[in-house]
Amino acid sequence: MTMKPATRRAQNGFTLIEALVSIVVISVALIGIAGMQLVSLKNNAESKYRSLAVQLASDLSERMRSNLDAALIDDANRMANPYNKPITTAADTAYAIDPGCGTLCGAGARAQLDLKQFQDQVKRLLPRGVGVVCIDSGIDLAKVPRFDGTTITPECDNQGSLFAVKIFWLDDRQSANDTLSNTQAYQVFTTRFSPYLF
Repeated sequence: MTMKPATRRAQNGFTLIEALVSIVVISVALIGIAGMQLVSLKNNAESKYRSLAVQLASDLSERMRSNLDAALIDDANRMANPYNKPITTAADTAYAIDPGCGTLCGAGARAQLDLKQFQDQVKRLLPRGVGVVCIDSGIDLAKVPRFDGTTITPECDNQGSLFAVKIFWLDDRQSANDTLSNTQAYQVFTTRFSPYLF
C-alpha cells in the first residue's frame, strides 16, 4: 500500500490576526491625516487674521494720508499729534471717543474719528484684537511690542517721521493650556509708513 503524500490546501482569505494588524495600520494612518488636517485649518485661520491685520493697517494709513493736516509730524511737540496715541492697556479709551461730526470734521476731529473706527474694526474682526498707532522709527529691533490680554507694551520711541500701526490678536493655534494673559498667546502685526509718501 502506498501512501499519498499530504498536499496542502490553498489558503483562501485572511487570518484574524492579519485583519487586526491591517485595521491598526489603517487607523494610525487616518489619525495622522486627521491631525494634519487640524493643523492646516488652524494655520488657515491664522493666515486669515494676518491678512485682516494688513488690510486694517492699510486702511488707516490711507485715512491718514487723506488727512495730512493732522498727520503732519511737528518735531517740537510730537505728543500733540492727534494720530500719535500709544495706548498701554486694552481698556484705554483714547481711541473710543467719537467726535460726532461725521463728514464735517476738522483735521483733529477727523483723526479722532479715524482712530475710533480703526479700533472698532480691529476689535470686531480679530479675536481679542487691539490696535496701537504711534510715531516709531523702528531703529531698535530688539524692542518687540507685546500684549498679554490687558497690558500693551507698544515699544514706540516717538522718534523719526514714521507712524507705526501695531495690531495684536489672540492666536488660535496656541494649546488649550495657554491662558489669555500669556504674551505668547498673542500675535502682532507691525507696519511703519510715512503719510507723505504714496
